[in-house]
Amino acid sequence: MKEVMAALSAFGVFLALGLLLIGLFWLVMRVPGWLFGMLRSVHVWAVIAAALASIAGGGVWLVSSRPTPVAKGEAVVTAAAALVVQPFLVAVGILALVRIVDPTGMPNVMEIIAVPYVLAALLFSDVGRYLAVSGAAVGLISVGLTLSALRERQTTSQRPPFYVLAFALLPVIALPLAFSSMPYRPGVEPKAGVEMELVARSRWPFQTVRKCQAIAGVSSYQYEPLGWVDDETLIYRVWRGGRHGRDGWRSQPGSPGPPLAYHLDDETVTRFRGDLSDLHRETCEPAACVEPALADVPSYHPGRFAEPIVSPGGGWIAFTAWPFDEPEGLLLVSDDGI
Repeated sequence: MKEVMAALSAFGVFLALGLLLIGLFWLVMRVPGWLFGMLRSVHVWAVIAAALASIAGGGVWLVSSRPTPVAKGEAVVTAAAALVVQPFLVAVGILALVRIVDPTGMPNVMEIIAVPYVLAALLFSDVGRYLAVSGAAVGLISVGLTLSALRERQTTSQRPPFYVLAFALLPVIALPLAFSSMPYRPGVEPKAGVEMELVARSRWPFQTVRKCQAIAGVSSYQYEPLGWVDDETLIYRVWRGGRHGRDGWRSQPGSPGPPLAYHLDDETVTRFRGDLSDLHRETCEPAACVEPALADVPSYHPGRFAEPIVSPGGGWIAFTAWPFDEPEGLLLVSDDGI
């Protein structure tokens, strides 16, 4: 029991350091630069560097206090894994708190904990970053558990690093599982009797990333409907890296990805290798073919590529929607209820 309490205490220390770093980052971004008499970027990075230095100093002390080289290596891996897993632990912990406690009953507390929650979601709002951090966390935990299993003199289940690493794996797994129980909802809703489909990869990791984009208010993806192969197959591509604001495009629209095919019958997405010039591309005015199908027209704003495209049989209309402070989406709406 003492070993378990020691492991939980050690993990709590790393959690506190991670929250401290996130809090300092948020704080210095809100403090006016004139208060320090320096350039804004200087004091921001100075405080962040000081926080990182204190964390590194604690890690060095922890490693140097280990008696053997194997124990030192195990301490390094355990400390690195505990730090990398911080965003997962923050997101899962706050999400669990929000689900258990009514947010309206503690508005002041929710304003405080919302900061690290949004920052963690911002970190995971890109597929590449999410996979890189997840891979680093799982890799470090796997190496640490392997080192713990190879240690002699003590059984693996009696050593604190084993408990720390085993517990660190839980939030990495729990985050996508938690978001899978919270389906992403587009910013527009159809009227009664009108069918609507969201053209987006709903499986891991894209479902987790899209949910984080909605939480952080990030809209870095833009969707370009290219045309229809038939009534059940829409061809589109995703532009990544663009910047879309209330005043329209403030910079380049990003970089286009490869053509993708969305199959309406089984809701799957595959790579399209056909000829784009053979696609059926009949456009219509959003006010005439999209807005009448939506329940709340004022919430509808076309995305970067605003022209809706009608399927060959006229049963479906593909259109982009960009609600403010939410990621842009590519949706299909049936023409039957219009």
